[in-house]
Amino acid sequence: RLYLYDAAPEVRARLIRRFAEHERIEVLDDAGLADTILAGRVDLMVVNSVLQYVPPEGFATLLATARRLLSQATHGAATPSAWFRLLVQVSACNPQPVFGDS
Repeated sequence: RLYLYDAAPEVRARLIRRFAEHERIEVLDDAGLADTILAGRVDLMVVNSVLQYVPPEGFATLLATARRLLSQATHGAATPSAWFRLLVQVSACNPQPVFGDS
């Protein structure tokens, strides 16, 4: 199953129309993303062209959501050093500070 999410309702509406005939694709809204049924059932999460728009105060929430949704097998692969590399890559790509003014 493929889950798609976008924070913008108009983008979600376009995705729903585009994939309406694909029974294995589900477009999630905020409630669907928060649903505990998905907890631990996601094997891979792609956050593409998003992180540069996440304010510093929302970044921890994004990581917590990812951790809640990702399967335990994925957690094992996401070691603290892997998360650190991800954060460094995000910081290097982001002209705005991700973690404040440091």
